[in-house]
Amino acid sequence: MIKNLPKPTPLLVRTNNALVQSKETEDRQFVTALGRGLSILAAFEQQEQLSHQQLCQMTALPKATITRLIYTLTTLGFLRITAYGQ
Repeated sequence: MIKNLPKPTPLLVRTNNALVQSKETEDRQFVTALGRGLSILAAFEQQEQLSHQQLCQMTALPKATITRLIYTLTTLGFLRITAYGQ
């Protein structure tokens, strides 16, 4: 008998849930800035190229935050910006 296993929860959903939960529980050990940066990276699990607007929609983060996180992740070599600005 083959058992149907549930699909794993996508990384972005887990990351966003952790951000919400840490805020609700006022978890002082959780580093929100790191969680936000990792949520940006998790958004690329399904797609190779994303625009600022798409990242805003997927992560529910403000555009200014997305811009700063993209700058930092690009500077550190975790992301690349395409010729089209994505």
